[in-house]
Amino acid sequence: MFIGDANMDLSQADIPAGDTTIRVNGFIGDVKISIPPEVGFSTSCVAFVSETRINDHKTESFLAPFNYVSENFNSGEKRILLVTLHFISDIRIICDGR
Repeated sequence: MFIGDANMDLSQADIPAGDTTIRVNGFIGDVKISIPPEVGFSTSCVAFVSETRINDHKTESFLAPFNYVSENFNSGEKRILLVTLHFISDIRIICDGR
C-alpha cells in the first residue's frame, strides 16, 4: 500500500500453532491489529517517523526501529510476528482482550 490503513481484528481468529508472520509495507500508513491475549507476539517496525502503541504504552521513534516481544512469546504455542516498513507510520496493537 502506498497510503492507507490496515485494520486486522484477530481477536476471534483461529491462529494456527507456530509462527504466523504478517507484513505491512507502505509509504504512509496506520496499522491496527487486535491479538488474542493468549497468543504471543513480536513486532518489528521500521519507519522514518513512527508512533507505536501497545495497549496503553506509547513509543515515538524518529530514525530508529521499534522492536517488541510480548512476555508470552517464547512460551506460547501460537505466535504472531508483525513486521512493518513505512516512511511514516502509526502502529496500534491491542492484545489484552479490549
